[in-house]
Amino acid sequence: METSKNHFGLKIYFALSTLLGLMSIAKYFNMYSLQHDLGTFLNRFHMISWGAWEQAFVGHIEPAMLLWAFIFKVFPGELATIFTLLSQSAVLTLPIIGLYRYYGWVPTVAFALYFPIWYNALSDFHVDHLAVALLFAFFFFEKQGKLHLAIVMAVLMAFTKEIFALQAGFCGLYLALIQRHRIAGFCLATYGVAFFLLDTLYLQKYFGSQWAVATGGWNAFNVGASPYAWMGQSLKDVLLFCITEPHVVLFEIINDKQRMLFLFYTLGALGFIPLLRPGVLLVTAPILLASLLSSSHLHHSFTSHYSAGLIAPFIIAFSEGLPKVRELWKKAKLNSNLLQPLLLASLVFFHVMLSPSPLGRKF
Repeated sequence: METSKNHFGLKIYFALSTLLGLMSIAKYFNMYSLQHDLGTFLNRFHMISWGAWEQAFVGHIEPAMLLWAFIFKVFPGELATIFTLLSQSAVLTLPIIGLYRYYGWVPTVAFALYFPIWYNALSDFHVDHLAVALLFAFFFFEKQGKLHLAIVMAVLMAFTKEIFALQAGFCGLYLALIQRHRIAGFCLATYGVAFFLLDTLYLQKYFGSQWAVATGGWNAFNVGASPYAWMGQSLKDVLLFCITEPHVVLFEIINDKQRMLFLFYTLGALGFIPLLRPGVLLVTAPILLASLLSSSHLHHSFTSHYSAGLIAPFIIAFSEGLPKVRELWKKAKLNSNLLQPLLLASLVFFHVMLSPSPLGRKF
């Protein structure tokens, strides 16, 4: 029975990853995508394959980019591009196997229909998709009691991009404060914060911080051109502003329609069920703050790839919140046969309204 269940999860995974992979390749052959991030990444992968390893540190600090240099050494240009896009879809949808195994088919369907998955797979190419899989693996291993492997997954997240180094630190806080793994959690938190500071206060400056500003990266040495400049002229100033003027920060967020829609869509697409597991949502703090505090509309656009760090915590919180929903539904003495159909109808509705899928209104 267990083997059959795992096989069914694999079938769902292969179906979704193949669909997303073929759609991303079709978009590539449309050529339009080369005008944006995909063209930039392909160029940098090619340069890295010829020895220009520093390209993995220009702008965003993404040492994980070095992995794709091997693809470009083995395959000729066109095939390397196709393999790169297929690998993104394959890695991004890999958590389906664990979701089906540990949480059942409803969270699996929620994941497959969740619109940020589709935008991350089809918005050209970004290394962020690695962080999605690693963060799911962190939660899966922690659930199994394999703390050492969970920590390894969080440690590896720091190599995808500077914001995910900070999120790795918040994974440590989650372990320490929510799961009561005090020593391991605080060590991981220290690692994540230290890695983030190394990235933003040293590496971005050394390898060319001007490019980081142009592409939306954090630049503590030229904050005047940063999307966070409205809060201060240095990293220290920004942190102090958030601590001493929280009402101004809150007003800036709630007074902006696009920011509020970003929150409403990402949570509403899951029926706001993740809010029932606030402990898990602690891991989303750096991603949400980076998106909502930025003056760049791209950072809090629901159609961008900046939602990558929210996918795993929101889906895990949704999965662990379902038993509480069933309990509340039962206490309200509502028809138990209606809950699942209504939940699925809600998931499908948001998918149709927001996703760039063949079923989506935005297709």
